[in-house]
Amino acid sequence: MVRNVTPLQTLTGDSNRGQDVYQRACQRCHGAPHTGVGRLSSRVSIVPEDTLAVFPTNARAVVVEKIRHGKFFNLGGIMPLYSVESISDQEIVDTLAYLGL
Repeated sequence: MVRNVTPLQTLTGDSNRGQDVYQRACQRCHGAPHTGVGRLSSRVSIVPEDTLAVFPTNARAVVVEKIRHGKFFNLGGIMPLYSVESISDQEIVDTLAYLGL
């Protein structure tokens, strides 16, 4: 079975839609972007700053992988994965735009 896969780099993000996605899917654990205010615990990363600090040239790809696969390459704690049925590729790109990635 062949699926129609749209590479994320071909999509244009909308930060307003990304803010809505972030608030629904990410904020409960990560808190406010850039500050982490309201995050679940001090062990939860501040996005995108913590990712940029560790992966300055690949932060965007790392965020996408974490969203799609949760913990990967032994990175991260208990981040759940979000399938394409939960968060679409367009919603990921919108969230990246909101985060400035």
